[in-house]
Amino acid sequence: MKISGLIVAKNEWPLLAVTISHALTHHCDEVWLIDNASTDGTQAGIAYLNEHVWSGRIHYVHYSERFDQAAITSFGMRLAWKNGAEFILILDGDEFLITKNHVKFAGFLASRTNDPDFLNALGVQVITQNFAVPFNFQVGDLDQYLEIDTLTIPNQENVYNPVEELARKINSDEINFFDNHPWNFRAIPRADNRLFVTAGTHQLTPLLPVYYTHPDEICLAHIPLSSPKKIKSLAALPEGGVQLLVAQASENSNALDSLWRKVTMPVDGSQPNFTFQKVDWLINTLRPVVAILNPHWNVLVGDLSGLELPELGDESSFHAGVLACRAAIEFILAHP
Repeated sequence: MKISGLIVAKNEWPLLAVTISHALTHHCDEVWLIDNASTDGTQAGIAYLNEHVWSGRIHYVHYSERFDQAAITSFGMRLAWKNGAEFILILDGDEFLITKNHVKFAGFLASRTNDPDFLNALGVQVITQNFAVPFNFQVGDLDQYLEIDTLTIPNQENVYNPVEELARKINSDEINFFDNHPWNFRAIPRADNRLFVTAGTHQLTPLLPVYYTHPDEICLAHIPLSSPKKIKSLAALPEGGVQLLVAQASENSNALDSLWRKVTMPVDGSQPNFTFQKVDWLINTLRPVVAILNPHWNVLVGDLSGLELPELGDESSFHAGVLACRAAIEFILAHP
């Protein structure tokens, strides 16, 4: 069974190197990266990672047109399916798939082949578990990834508020950032040309049978805010969910430093303003990834300007595919 990873990212380097390597270490035969015009060294970093670490298992696609998550991801799914993928593990650049006892995703799927609900489903749904990093966390310090052990515990009463109301409450300190989680389930689609995804990959479009999972068996570990720079990049996006609205409000009020303190784990022994649990299961899956990347890390976070870059391919053809997916999604949403 071929499992392909699919990531759409913009300016996530070097965290992206860890995310991709985690997927290839534990779950995926290959990873498709759609780079939405990054300016932070992603292209050169991927070229090095692909040649020196992952032996050509990363497929790089450069895309410079307007960001449209649902359409870009849906067309990326088709590229992976054309290359033989049976399931697409769709990740953000800050997410890690975790399974009970660290079995591979293919093994998890194989254990469900006697379940008619799984056999009839056109995708698997997994829930997101959110982690807070230490206050002094640096995405360029590889060893610090082995310190990410703070699982945030949401206040369930706030989960179903409208996004705008959640952002207002967070920015006014009525609730904390992590109270609006766990976020929606995320879809891992089976190969089927009828399928598209919604923005955020929360659902398959059209709404087709999916196999729901329990977070004790499988989940996505998510690091929603990994640095003040990430908060500023979120604030610059044209559209998005509660993360965007909170980041924009904080930037407009010059409160980015304050927000960073609110969403990170203090290193002086004091308690954060969110409920949390210390766990080791994300760290345990990151240990082999850190070991693989460690000999190459100085290059990956250093000057990559002299590296030969991957070929960009026919971006106009890719754009046409994205537009076709957008049209299909809009038609499906208009004709439920």
